Amino acid sequence: MADEKKEKPETEQRPHPGPYPPMYSYPYPPQEQLGPMRRKRFSILELLLIILVLLVFVAPMLFSLLLFTAGPSSSPFEMVMDSAYYMKNGTYIGEKVDIWSNSEIRVSINVSLDKKVDVFVMTESQYELFGNSSDAFGYVYANKNISSCEFTTDIGETCYIVIDNSDISMLNDDALPHGMVDVQLKIDKRYTYTYD
Repeated sequence: MADEKKEKPETEQRPHPGPYPPMYSYPYPPQEQLGPMRRKRFSILELLLIILVLLVFVAPMLFSLLLFTAGPSSSPFEMVMDSAYYMKNGTYIGEKVDIWSNSEIRVSINVSLDKKVDVFVMTESQYELFGNSSDAFGYVYANKNISSCEFTTDIGETCYIVIDNSDISMLNDDALPHGMVDVQLKIDKRYTYTYD
């Protein structure tokens, strides 16, 4: 029996992979895949730039537009006066305050030991009459016979906040003086804005 020679199957010769992975393996993607990633990165930067432009330029314009369309608005109250007075019998004090057409004031008054005083808001001419004659005077606002009060006014001109510790003969419901009183006066102001 003739010996049959077994032929070796042909095998493909492959290079030895070596100890290092090819250059395109993880974590480095193949070069042809970098293009889309770069384009995606640039689009994100462009989106961030657009958002930044909107925040810097467009947002303030929209805010201003909302203010104009919303109508009147006002700023917070800011303190312009916080004073204490020791008033004798038969005396009064008057604090001058400018209230323009676009502002208003808030007045807070407290008298110690629950003693009573009278509080008036007067124009300059009314205050002059009150100082010269307690029998003839006028006022814009009155809060009589009180130990504490708080109110706001926006008369649109210079006025006086008057605290009186005397007996005014022409008033029947005013406070009667009972010695020295300790009065705390606080005035806050804020500005109002009206858009036509």
